[in-house]
Amino acid sequence: MKKMMLMLPALLLMAACNEDAGSDAQTNENWPEEEITMVVPFPTGGTADRQARALASAMEDDLGVRILVDNREGGASAIGATSHFQQDPDDGTHFIYNSHPHFEATILRGAAYDFDDFDYMGIIHESPIAIWVPADSDYETLEDLIIDIEQNPNTLSYSMISSSWSDTSIKILMNELGLDARDIPYDGGAEIRTALLGGEVDFMASDIEGTIAGGGDDLRALAVFADEPMNNAQISH
Repeated sequence: MKKMMLMLPALLLMAACNEDAGSDAQTNENWPEEEITMVVPFPTGGTADRQARALASAMEDDLGVRILVDNREGGASAIGATSHFQQDPDDGTHFIYNSHPHFEATILRGAAYDFDDFDYMGIIHESPIAIWVPADSDYETLEDLIIDIEQNPNTLSYSMISSSWSDTSIKILMNELGLDARDIPYDGGAEIRTALLGGEVDFMASDIEGTIAGGGDDLRALAVFADEPMNNAQISH
């Protein structure tokens, strides 16, 4: 039976596998009979954490058992992923996961696990990445920000989650435009937001839905990495 996981943008629900365990979990009509643990490899307060707790609350009502959200952050989600993979597989432990660090860890960083070591149970959250500044920032448009970066190479900084889509999105943009900005990595969405609002960085990259859900009134989105505009975001250009 495989171990279980979920990813962000997209967030997936998955389960670690053991091919010899058979299909007992699928045929057990009494499941679940005990508490379920939902492992989140990110700190509290970020998008993955909020999505996991919302899902856990809904599942508790439906399944009639307690669901514990267990945050195991660190190492660009590698700590939580590895600990989940190494434990004995069972029907009571599931995993919320961000797609990008999972792909990067298995393809580029030689993780102890591979794609086939998990059963992917479903996507619970999808959202494009946006570039954000404080609502009172002098940057009114993406062009304003780009001009400043051009005039001050490798001076402006941005907060992002390590090994995430936000990290990759900004790096692709900087590479395409021939720009240099300093990336300041953090473990979770709440931390990158705090860094931006606290003046530690000049802008941040984060998913639209998660940022708005965390309270987007004090932020302004300059651009979204998507084909279609986001109606619920404060897009200035």
